[in-house]
Amino acid sequence: MPLLLWETHCGNARRVGEFAIQRNLRATIVLHHGLPANFRRSHLFQVSHTPSDTSEFAMRHIFKLFFKGFLEGLNQQSPRHSSPEKVIDYTSPVEAKAPSGYAAKALIEGFPKAKVMFVIDGDTVIVTKGWDKIKIRLDSIDCPEDGQHWGDTATYGLKKLVNGRNVHLEVHGIDCHGRTLATIYVQSASGEEWINVNERMVTLGHAWVMRRFYDHLPKDRQGKLNRLEHWARSKKVGLWRTQNPIPPWQWRNGS
Repeated sequence: MPLLLWETHCGNARRVGEFAIQRNLRATIVLHHGLPANFRRSHLFQVSHTPSDTSEFAMRHIFKLFFKGFLEGLNQQSPRHSSPEKVIDYTSPVEAKAPSGYAAKALIEGFPKAKVMFVIDGDTVIVTKGWDKIKIRLDSIDCPEDGQHWGDTATYGLKKLVNGRNVHLEVHGIDCHGRTLATIYVQSASGEEWINVNERMVTLGHAWVMRRFYDHLPKDRQGKLNRLEHWARSKKVGLWRTQNPIPPWQWRNGS
């Protein structure tokens, strides 16, 4: 009678193969479809062993070898990813205060690396880090919402900067919605410098500075954000060239 091989995931089990020892001591593993590519290439594995006084020990050893290879193959499968709505929020220990702008530049390549997979709106993205999907809220800025004037333009502006790109994340914490707050850094087209995406969104006129929520930034970084917003306003860049732009926190409250 064959031994059945099962795979379990999130409390569910499915039969994925079987192991049989026949009378002639021929060991057979049959693997079902839906397994890793290296197993799909050959669904039948056979090993013969000449009968002897140690046949039972030998067959146990063969079984162990097969089962070990089977488990290693399963471990090579790509994990089942959740949809963008079901994300794993990630954060690493951070200091109470972010480093200065000068210090942050030297630390960028040491910040966690991730890849931007999906841009939700002008200040929120989904990134992958390893096999995890993480919802990132750009720290200290606020962009027009979906359905608000300039919301689509801000979203497109962020897509042009980071969509599909490898980035580094300076993590600041978790917000009240469970999103990871971070400053995102992406390399310039020339690859010669790192761009602070949060600051660039302000420079392009796609975002307001959230002064109520940037106390964790040192004074030099607060001052730079304020100067960039003032410059964008004075030059009527982006949303500032529209008539009476409404801050998103007021728009959300219906005021």
